Amino acid sequence: MSNGAEIAIATAGITHLFIKIFTTMKTDDKLITRVELAARLGVSPSTIYNYQRWNWIRFHRVGPRLVRYVESEVRKDLANQSTIAE
Repeated sequence: MSNGAEIAIATAGITHLFIKIFTTMKTDDKLITRVELAARLGVSPSTIYNYQRWNWIRFHRVGPRLVRYVESEVRKDLANQSTIAE
């Protein structure tokens, strides 16, 4: 198999996984980007990255470097995090 064919198969697998995740989620559980999430929460994208790094929020890896978030999950995680800190 050539390199191009291997890349096409890998890309098709990632696309299939993304479609499977996306179609099984509820409408209000839409996957959003770090920038979208930051805007909705009123923080910077780097803050979202830090929350992810510190394991304060859930995230969904939909590719080797592609990460998405569900706003309702993140809000719950941050609410739990604030009660732990008290």
